[in-house]
Parts: sequence; structure tokens; C-alpha cells
Amino acid sequence: IKNNGIVRGMGVFYEDYALDPAVKQYAIYIDKTTVDSENFTDFQYVAEYKNDDWYKDAVEAKKMVITPPYQYNGQYIVTLSTPLMFEGAVVGVSTVDIDVKKFQEIAKTDDKYKTMFHALINNTHQYLFYSRNEDLVGESIEPRFPKKEEFKSMQESMAKDEAFSIRITSPEGAKYR
Repeated sequence: IKNNGIVRGMGVFYEDYALDPAVKQYAIYIDKTTVDSENFTDFQYVAEYKNDDWYKDAVEAKKMVITPPYQYNGQYIVTLSTPLMFEGAVVGVSTVDIDVKKFQEIAKTDDKYKTMFHALINNTHQYLFYSRNEDLVGESIEPRFPKKEEFKSMQESMAKDEAFSIRITSPEGAKYR
């Protein structure tokens, strides 16, 4: 966390009594504000994390989920949550919080490709990052698809959980890949 500009924090959050039969709730979280002190936040008495979407969605899906961007300590972040499985059952969730603003630092430009842009989209079709307009972070990408068949094609490609390329038409009529 200390030397990674994108990672804001990391945690492990357990189901009731899953880590230790004597401890109902147990979770640890460390972020940029606590990493130097080598302290971590013990969520045992601090929060009811099991009600948070980043936790509930990973438990329900039984696979990694990415939250919509939300504010945490004044910064927009997204949380990647992965269920911890033991003998086919979810026993908790591990998380990585990503600082959305840092995506701008890794976005590329090229004078040969003036229309080039970068966008990261989560599984619910919301912008996590959009190099052309930061105000769209957290918004649905659907309005950027004036041709509904192109949006449907993108949804189908995303559902396959494989890398893909797609040609789309912007609301301004420009064609992109």
C-alpha cells in the first residue's frame, strides 16, 4: 500500500465466527493513513460491514465484484471485493480499495490519435474512469451509446468475462473501437 499509488487500502472481513469460534466478528483494514504506523483498523466493534454492498455483493455472487465509485475520506474510490471460500462456503471477503483519481496518471495520449480516450467500466456498466470527462465517474455508460444494438453487443461481450474489442458510435456520430 505504501509504495503503490493506486491502492488506497486493503482488508479482510470474516463472516460471524468464521475465523475464530470465540470471536463473532473479525476484520482488519489498513490504508494509506495507517500503513506507516503499522496499525490497522479492527472492525470487530467499529462497523457492521456485512450490510455494505462491497461485502454483500461479493458474498452473493461468489466471485469478485467491483463497486460503483464512492467517496471515502474525501476521495473517490472503487472497491474490488473477492469472497474467501472454504469447502464451498463463503467465510469472508477480501478487499482492495482503488483511488479512482490515479487512473488519470496512467492514461495515455498520442498526437497521431487525437480521438483516443480511456475508460474503465464496472460490471453494472458505470464509469470507474473516463479520460474525457471525470464528471461521468459513477454514471451509466448507456447514454453514450445512441445505437442500442451497440450497447447490447457490449453487454454481451462483458458477460463472457473475456477481453474484447467493439466498434461504437458516439452521441456526436464519431466511430470508435
